[in-house]
Amino acid sequence: RLAGLDAIIMPGFGGRMMTPEEEVIENVRECTKPMGHIKPCLPLPGGSDSALTLQTVYEKVGNVDFGFVPGRGIFGHPIGPKAGAQSIRQAWEAIEQGIPLETYGQSHPELQAMIDQGAKKQA
Repeated sequence: RLAGLDAIIMPGFGGRMMTPEEEVIENVRECTKPMGHIKPCLPLPGGSDSALTLQTVYEKVGNVDFGFVPGRGIFGHPIGPKAGAQSIRQAWEAIEQGIPLETYGQSHPELQAMIDQGAKKQA
């Protein structure tokens, strides 16, 4: 922020980054808290995010003032990158409407493909 950055990518939530959740939350707050005349910047907690992790990030950040880094969620989507991007948007629509991803995915094939892929990894 002191250097004038508009956005800061930082380790995100989840085991892959091995960063304690409290540290990620503190990093996010440091990006947006008042600092005199210095403008806030957009926090981008990231690390292997996808449509399946969007709600968790949103809930942990506590508001919509964050960016999302879904590289694997887009480029690792089983139908391809376009479907990966669509699945992220569909997940956000479900969150906004208070609909569980599993329910919303039933009428949105891109999201459903990501849900199915996640289920296979957990099996």
